[in-house]
Amino acid sequence: APWGTWDGYGPDYWWGSTPTSQMGAWTVAFGSVDLANQAWQNAEGNQSVDLNGVSRCSIYQDLPTQPGQQYVLTFSLSGDPGMIHYGTVFWGGNELGSLEFDARYTTHENMGWETQTYNVTALGSSTRLEFTSGDPTQSGPYIDAVSVLAATIPEPATLAIWGTLGGLGLIAARRKRTT
Repeated sequence: APWGTWDGYGPDYWWGSTPTSQMGAWTVAFGSVDLANQAWQNAEGNQSVDLNGVSRCSIYQDLPTQPGQQYVLTFSLSGDPGMIHYGTVFWGGNELGSLEFDARYTTHENMGWETQTYNVTALGSSTRLEFTSGDPTQSGPYIDAVSVLAATIPEPATLAIWGTLGGLGLIAARRKRTT
């Protein structure tokens, strides 16, 4: 079986090294991953993922989305203490950004989690969210508290205010040009 306990960490530390292994709703694309329940401080809840088990890895989840709908992707980022960790987050096959977390001054009891937020748009009825480690060692970036929520559309009153401010900006620009 690809998932099991890791010696020395007990039943709260899980690992997987088979590509296409399932970890709940997540799939391991390549490499190996560590899923820790209580081995270190989690950002939220009882589990977080180290994107490097015995090698760097990539995990993904195909999400049902509505084409053209805007979403807010939020997740927490940390890493094994004592190192700087690198990775990449992808949305629909496109790189959203490079991840970097400086864990040189953190501990397993105080992981220094940072919240990352991206505004994204779905291009199809299914969109792949993927996290890939860039670390070549057995310690990589940690991911936790992943959330993808539909972005809210501003209330009509908010749109009216923005429309008014935008109109004033255009009038001021026109006046400047004529004087």
